[in-house]
Amino acid sequence: MNFLLNNLVNSLYEQKIENKDLEKVKQLVSNYYRIPKEVLDKVKVKMSNLPTIYVCFVRRIGDYLQILYKPIAKILGLYDPKNKEIYIDKNISYNQKIKTALHEYVHAAQDYLGKLSKLNREKLEEEARSVSEHLFKIYNQASQKFLSFLNYLAPI
Repeated sequence: MNFLLNNLVNSLYEQKIENKDLEKVKQLVSNYYRIPKEVLDKVKVKMSNLPTIYVCFVRRIGDYLQILYKPIAKILGLYDPKNKEIYIDKNISYNQKIKTALHEYVHAAQDYLGKLSKLNREKLEEEARSVSEHLFKIYNQASQKFLSFLNYLAPI
């Protein structure tokens, strides 16, 4: 039973993004920014183990020190402008991988448009967050329409 559960978890969380979904993501971002999709086609996507960020608390209890680590953030994705690569954590759900890919492709578009050197990190992240959330809604609507179409197909 444990073996089956591990296989199920691995299949849900360690799979790469399917090419058709990655193409949709690139098309959405290129359409939004009105840039050639070929620009985003040059960006490689890699699955990786990305780190969790912790905060460390130290307190004295009598003659001892207690050290506590608390996770405060999980890095889901990174865009490397130098190498034109996107890294996505392989241990997140498929849906989260799509959201992260959208977010990181927005950074790639920002790079192409010269915004990475002009805007501060806070503005870049806010734009990437809001644009990727908007595009994820569109991505989901397109997927739902396709799925609802399948429901109307008559069995042969």
